[in-house]
Order: sequence, then structure tokens, then C-alpha cells
Amino acid sequence: MRSLALLLVLGLYGGVPFGTGPAGPGLLGAGPLAAQAPAEPVRLFGMTLDHWRGSSGALLRPTLRHTSYSRGRPGADLALVIFPDGISFSPPGLVLGLQAGVAQPVSAGSATLLLKGGGAGIVAAAIHSGGPGVHLVPGLQVGLGLLVEVDSQSTLRLDVTRHVYRSNGHSHPVLSFGVGFAGGRRRTG
Repeated sequence: MRSLALLLVLGLYGGVPFGTGPAGPGLLGAGPLAAQAPAEPVRLFGMTLDHWRGSSGALLRPTLRHTSYSRGRPGADLALVIFPDGISFSPPGLVLGLQAGVAQPVSAGSATLLLKGGGAGIVAAAIHSGGPGVHLVPGLQVGLGLLVEVDSQSTLRLDVTRHVYRSNGHSHPVLSFGVGFAGGRRRTG
């Protein structure tokens, strides 16, 4: 364990040639950490239209998305799915999907691949004759996202996500495909 710590310290301070950068060789490719300017975080807000394969109902589900990360570091990936077929006026009701997870960015020029995963849930809220009620179906999600920079403020977003929800002792797998746009700060320091 001590040798691993020593290797990391040497790599961070330029003693081990794991990469090269403006300040010389080092694990992070830029010499001592104290000499590096902190990377500005990427913060993207947007919407995709998602098709959920393996579920019934509406063909496309609008999904509000927020993704934030710093260059080469994992960040947050959040989503709110609106199920149009889950909106009811009599009795009043709403069904939403929630996703909260971690996204690891992998940069490739003007595009970024996101490896993502985390928790998921489907929340159904309604008001019946007996009063309000809320039901949560817990789950997990893992997937890939592709962010393609259109200009300094716009990004094309593609997502493929595998969801597994657990209800009444059974697993319910669903695969979703999403296409949309995001805006916000895209470039890092």
C-alpha cells in the first residue's frame, strides 16, 4: 500500500513519466498540482426525447437533464422523465421518472463520451377518494451518453440507458434511447 501511495505522489509531482504536458512529464501530464490552474466545470442543462423500449404507453418521453463535471473527473448526471401517458386529470395524477448518478467523461475532440450509472425510480402521485397517495418503484440505471459540441453554448446529446426497476418481487428491465440538445458552459479550462 505504501508503494502505491509513493507511486501516486511521484506521478503527481512529475517524477514518473505517465504522460506529458506543458510543465513536463507526470501522472496528470502537467507537473506539480500546485502549478495547475483548476479546470472550470462543465454544466449542461437540456432536454432529450426518450424512447423506452420494453414499456408500454407514449412513444416519446420528454426528459429534462442536468450534467456537470470537470475535465477528466466524474460528475453528476441527473434526469427527470415526464411520462405523458401518466398524466391524469380525473383523478389528478402524475408519473415521473427520476435518475441520479455519476458520469465519467471521456473527451474526444469536440465530443465527450459519458459513462454513467446510478439510482433510478418511478414516482406515481395521485389524489384518490381516500386522499393523496405516492408510490415509488426503485431501480438502477447504467448507460452511455454522447455530447457533441455544436457551438460554444450548444451541445447535441445522445443517451442510451439500461434501467432495471424492482416491483412486487420482480425485475422490470427497460432500455431507453434519447436525442436532444443541451446548453450551458461546455468547455473546460
